Amino acid sequence: MDNGASKGLLFGVGAAYAMLMAPPIFKAFAPPKTRAIVIVCLNCSAKNPEKNKYCGNCGRPLYPNLK
Repeated sequence: MDNGASKGLLFGVGAAYAMLMAPPIFKAFAPPKTRAIVIVCLNCSAKNPEKNKYCGNCGRPLYPNLK
């Protein structure tokens, strides 16, 4: 092979490797996904934010007294 052809081959291998590695690198710098904590009402099965004390759908207490 002459010098020009080998440079082209190396560029092709390097470009393929860069395309292969690009998705994992971009995932490393992506912001983390946030998950919302929800409480499911035992009466009506509605999803409620964790901060709610009462169901936003039926009004029943989400946290029963544990006495």
